[in-house]
Amino acid sequence: MQRLWLTLAAVAGVLEASPARGQEVSQPRFAIGGNVAGIAAIVAEDGPAVFGSGGPRLTVSVTPRLAIDLMAEVIGPNESSGTLALYQTQLKLPIGRSPDGKRTVSFTVGAAGTAWYRRAPEHRVPRLDGSTVIYPGYRAFRVSAPNTVAIGVAMEEVVGRCVSTSFALQTYLGSLGGIALRGSVGMSFGLGRYR
Repeated sequence: MQRLWLTLAAVAGVLEASPARGQEVSQPRFAIGGNVAGIAAIVAEDGPAVFGSGGPRLTVSVTPRLAIDLMAEVIGPNESSGTLALYQTQLKLPIGRSPDGKRTVSFTVGAAGTAWYRRAPEHRVPRLDGSTVIYPGYRAFRVSAPNTVAIGVAMEEVVGRCVSTSFALQTYLGSLGGIALRGSVGMSFGLGRYR
């Protein structure tokens, strides 16, 4: 039991550790993390609706001033019997940075689409005459083209040596005239430093 507490204390210490004041905070080459988001569809075919979503995010720093985010999030609640997911690719361009370099505000622009997956097991229905009707199991997967434009702002803050948090607010403009707002909170773990 004591070993568990020591391990938890060590993990908390690593997450709370911050760069020394004299160090320059540099952007990691890769960051892996996740998001939790709320999506409010303002203009949609079925009327206004609110959804929750969550999933992984990968950030690749191409240069010190340009990063690419790749995200995939499961959306719910969902009226269909399958799993609905949102995928998004976006460019992140810094527009402001705090004097200590720990907080960065960025403009984001990208494209999003949806994916749907359903797995149904084999289903047998006995009939009155003693026979059985068999409905075979199947799997279905559909991916839409990235036909929704995502524009917004994101704020990232370095909270530890390799840990950062992010807050983002985006507007989605769909190809069929749909409009939605997405607010998200995330955490990322940096892998390697950008030199």
